[in-house]
Amino acid sequence: MTSNVDKSQLSEEENVTRNDEQPLTSRAELWSYYLYYNGNNGYTIYSYMPVILQYLAYRGGFNPETNGPCDIQDALKPCNVHWLSSSVPVSSMLLYVQAIAFSIQLLLFTTFGSLADYGRWNRYILFTATVISCLFQALPIVLINDDGSHWPLMMAVMIIGLIAYGTTLVFYAAVFPILSDNLPAVREKGEDPEKWRNHVSTISTTWSNVGFVIVSGILAGVSFVQYNGGDLGDAPMYNFIGTVFCAGFLALNAIPYFITMPKGRKGPPLPPNSHYLTLGWTSIFEALK
Repeated sequence: MTSNVDKSQLSEEENVTRNDEQPLTSRAELWSYYLYYNGNNGYTIYSYMPVILQYLAYRGGFNPETNGPCDIQDALKPCNVHWLSSSVPVSSMLLYVQAIAFSIQLLLFTTFGSLADYGRWNRYILFTATVISCLFQALPIVLINDDGSHWPLMMAVMIIGLIAYGTTLVFYAAVFPILSDNLPAVREKGEDPEKWRNHVSTISTTWSNVGFVIVSGILAGVSFVQYNGGDLGDAPMYNFIGTVFCAGFLALNAIPYFITMPKGRKGPPLPPNSHYLTLGWTSIFEALK
């Protein structure tokens, strides 16, 4: 994300993040920053969405031993889905989806990651990624009655959701040095900026875990609601409900941050002779020398 620079460059960047052009970090802005991570806890990305993809793939797949439909009641029996010109087990397909998403993120963040740290682009990209993340976390609900024939659509939804979620994490994490450096305790009282950077980072991470616990508790309670003679948690629709709830929880917690963020909030300028699109790759090459 941030390239390795010498001490003089680092000092210049810290001066930029703590000068009169930067608004002081208000209590509302700081706590809305924490609240954002409370909602953006990644619960559905690594729980409900993979389960939904697996469920739809089992419904739309076939047993390679019999060429008949897969047994969705027994995950131990083989189940394949068509993949390019051949077929692969559903479990392998799930791994491919993760690999595709993370490969795309590697290219995107190495090329565009400097936009998170430098200049004014952070707020716009974080907002866009948050909207996309909310949307694609909720989208699986349209497949709630699907017969499994549209499992590739769910695969695409999950890949985009993973990329959007990863983007929010990168651009969110890039903000905390700017917020901590412009706290009144640092700007006006001259306290150690590193101390407050660690403080803001630790508290924000704690709030992410708090959000995870809140979502877990609420949805665990919902799972015991009676539905069709059994627990709702045992019904496939429970996972679809979970994705919509998590999307709404993210939106509810993210909105205050974009409201309280002052217009003058920005990162330091690019280092001399650098470009947004090449800074990440240059940093990698320098690290490998």
